[in-house]
Amino acid sequence: MTTANQQTANRQGKVTPVQRWLGLFVPANLLVMGLATAVLLTALAVVVYTFESRTVFFALQEERDLYNQLDVEWGQLLIEQSTFALESRIEQVAVEQLGMKVPDWSQIVVVQDRSLNEVDDE
Repeated sequence: MTTANQQTANRQGKVTPVQRWLGLFVPANLLVMGLATAVLLTALAVVVYTFESRTVFFALQEERDLYNQLDVEWGQLLIEQSTFALESRIEQVAVEQLGMKVPDWSQIVVVQDRSLNEVDDE
């Protein structure tokens, strides 16, 4: 066959000697090549999804660490709030920072609202 005849034969679906030697168009080899391609694509998908799952797991761990830190800080703030709300602490701050003191009994004046007395008289 001449080169032109070979090209015409190739266009008509005939197998070239190189393709025959490689066994590309033998039905059993086509099945094996298809399965090998499927295995390679599946392996690639496993690698990609494993990487993504590790990335997401790492982000989840960071969020859990942040949650734990915020939980500890919340507990400390609750303790601080309860400490500041104690009467002894309030008195201590009033004396030390504001210079306040408890008045003598002679300095205490009771003030009454006159409207309350009018209601009582009626």
